[in-house]
Amino acid sequence: MRIRTALGVATTTLCLLVAPGAAQESADTVVYPLPGLSVTALRLPVPRAAVPLNVTVVDGETLRARGIRSLAEALDEWAGITVVETGSFGGTTSIFVRGGESDYVRVLIDGVPVNAPGGGLNIAHLTAANIDRIEVVRGPSSVLYGSDAVAAVIEIHTREGAGAPKLDARARGGSHGTVDLAVAVFGGGDRLSYSASLSNFDTDGVLDFNNQYRNTEASARLALQPDELTSIALSLRYSDHDFHFPTNGAGALVDRNQFTAGDRTVASLDASRRFGPVEAEITLGAHRSDEGIRDAFDDAEDAESLRTDDEARRLLADARAHVRLEETAVLTIGGLVEDESLETALASESSFGPFESAAANDRSTRALYGQVLLTPRTDVSLTGGVRYEDNEIFGSHTTWRLGASFAPAAALRVRASAGTGFKEPTFFENFAEGFALGNPDLVPEESRSWEVGLDAATRDGAATLSATFFDQRFDELIDFTFAPPVDGDPNFFNIARADARGMEISGEAALGGGIGIAADYTWLDTEVRDPGFDVTADATFAPGQRLLRRPRHSWSSRVTWRSQAVGVLAAEGRYVGAREDQDFSSFPAVRVESDAFFLLDVSAEVPLLRSDRGRRLAAVVRIENLLDESYEDPTGFQARGFTVLAGLRAGLGR
Repeated sequence: MRIRTALGVATTTLCLLVAPGAAQESADTVVYPLPGLSVTALRLPVPRAAVPLNVTVVDGETLRARGIRSLAEALDEWAGITVVETGSFGGTTSIFVRGGESDYVRVLIDGVPVNAPGGGLNIAHLTAANIDRIEVVRGPSSVLYGSDAVAAVIEIHTREGAGAPKLDARARGGSHGTVDLAVAVFGGGDRLSYSASLSNFDTDGVLDFNNQYRNTEASARLALQPDELTSIALSLRYSDHDFHFPTNGAGALVDRNQFTAGDRTVASLDASRRFGPVEAEITLGAHRSDEGIRDAFDDAEDAESLRTDDEARRLLADARAHVRLEETAVLTIGGLVEDESLETALASESSFGPFESAAANDRSTRALYGQVLLTPRTDVSLTGGVRYEDNEIFGSHTTWRLGASFAPAAALRVRASAGTGFKEPTFFENFAEGFALGNPDLVPEESRSWEVGLDAATRDGAATLSATFFDQRFDELIDFTFAPPVDGDPNFFNIARADARGMEISGEAALGGGIGIAADYTWLDTEVRDPGFDVTADATFAPGQRLLRRPRHSWSSRVTWRSQAVGVLAAEGRYVGAREDQDFSSFPAVRVESDAFFLLDVSAEVPLLRSDRGRRLAAVVRIENLLDESYEDPTGFQARGFTVLAGLRAGLGR
C-alpha cells in the first residue's frame, strides 16, 4: 500500500509541480495552445483563438505511439469527461461530459452521427484505428449539430494520406489471451490522397468464464481535388464485434453462453466548391448498426432462452454555405434533412411459454441553421448562431449559442459563451408497447449553459494553461414510472430536472530534451432539482442528491519522453474520486458511494531498426493498471487489474 501511495504521489507531484502540461512535446498535440486550428467547433477551420469554447484536439499518431487502441482510452484522461466501462474489454462503455447524461454527447465519424436515435451510444467498439485526429467541443452545440449535442460533440476524423505510399503495422499480445493486430497504408499527392486500415482485437476477457471479446474494423478514406476550388472526400468505416458476458445487471456471474453480436457501417461523402467569397459544402452520410443479444439454452435443465435484434439506420444530407463578408466576418447558412429508423425483434422462451414481438418505427427531421463569426480586430472574435428544427414526432424546436473571445495580451485569452442544447426522445420512449407504453407527446430534453474561460501561454508556446468554469441546467428530463397517473397513460413523461456546474483546468509544458508533461483536473458539482416520480433516497434522480456516476473530483497527469535513441516513453496517472452509484444486487436497487481509485499506466515504443529508406521496426509495450488497483466502476463490475500488451510496430516509407 505504501508503494502504491508513493508512486501515485510521485507521478502527481512531478506533473503538477513542474508545470501543468501535455504528455508529449508540443508538436504531438494541439491541446489548448493558442495557435492551431479547430474544425468541429464552428464547422469551418478557424484559429483556436477565435473559438470561445473549451476545445481539445489530439492527433492520431500521438495515440498510436502510446499504444492507445480505443476511443474510450483516449477520452479517459481529458478534463470534464468521465468514462464508465462495465469490467472487461468490450463491456458497455458510457461517457459523461460536464455532468450530463450519457446520451448527451453527439459522436461523429467524418461528420456522420453514430449515436442511436435519442442519443444512446456504447463507445466500447469505437477504435483509434486510422484516426487523423479527435476533436472534443465541450458545451452545447445543438446550433450546428442538432439533437444529442447537449454537453459535448466528439468528432473522429479519418487519416488523410500525403506523400509517398507508407505502411504502418502493429502486432501485440499479452494478458487475458489478448491478440491485437493492425495494419494501415496511406499516401497521396496534390490531387489524390488515400488511407486504409484493418484491425482485429481478440481477448479471452478477465472473468472466469464466457468473457471473450472480438472486434474487427476496416476503414478507408479517398480524397480528390480536381482543381484548386473543388474537393471531394469519401470515407467508409465498418466494424463487427461479439462480446460474451456471464453477468447479470448486478455484475453476478450467472450465464455461461450469453453474448452480444453486432456490426456498424458508417459512410460519408463530403464535397465543397468555392465560388468567389462563398464556399458551398455538402455532407451526405449513412449510419447503420445492428446489435442483439444471443442467449440460447445453457443445458437441458435451462428453461430460458433469449434473442434480440435492434437495427438502427440514419440517413442525412447537410448542406451549408460559408459566405465571407469582407475580411472580418463569415456567415454560415445551412440546412439538414435526416431520417431515422429502428427495427426491433425479440424471441424468448421461459417457464411461461414462448414469446415473440417485433416493431418498426421511423421519424424524420428538417432543420435550418445560421452562424456568424466576426473578427473586427485581431484580438477579438464574436460568434452567434441559431437553429430551427422540425421533427415529425415532437414538432419544432429552436436553439441558440453566443460566444466571445478577447486576447488582451499576445499569449492570454479570455473567452465566454452561452447557449442551449436538446436531445430528442428515444424510439422506445416514443413508441414502446407491451410492458411499457411509449409517449408520442414527449418533448426534447433541454439544457441551458454558460461558461467563462482563460487560456494562457508562454511567449514561445512551450507551456500553456487553460481554466474554464461552466454552469448547466438540464430540464424536461424524461422519467419512467411503473404506475402512470391514469390507467392507460404512457409510462414516460418530461418531469425531472438537474443542475451541473464545475471547473476544468488543463495545462501542458515542453521541458526540453524531448520531455513533456500534462495535467487535467475537473471539479464537478451536480444536484437533482426535481426527482420526477420516484422521490425515495435510492432513486435514480434522488431529490437534492448528486447525479449518478459523476465524481466530484478527478484528475490525470502524464509524462512523456521522446528521443531518437529511446523512442517514446510515457507514464499516465489517473484519479477518479468517490461518486454516487446504485447497487443492483438487491431489489429495489440502493444508493451507494463508490470508492475513489488511482490508476497508473506506462507505455514505450523503442526503435530496433531505422533506415534511410524509411524502414522502421520498434518494440512496443503498454501496461495498464501497473499498481494492480482493485476497483469497481460501475458498482458490481470488477474492473481490469494489471494488464500488459507487448509486441512490434513496423513501418515503411518516409
